[in-house]
Amino acid sequence: MNMRRLEYDQPWQSYVYRLGNNPKRIELKGRRCRVVCHLAKNSALVEFETGQREVVSRNALKRREG
Repeated sequence: MNMRRLEYDQPWQSYVYRLGNNPKRIELKGRRCRVVCHLAKNSALVEFETGQREVVSRNALKRREG
């Protein structure tokens, strides 16, 4: 499996999930998350503040400023 694990010291404010074009994505839209690892085909395993983990497109993530 092509996977690059990242350090766990990333703050929760690192990324925001930004897509909302179907019911599952609407539920995730606007939630803060951090990337646990990068996967193949431009996807990533992200963990939300609630502890929920999802595999999402990296295009759906927006880096938070500040």
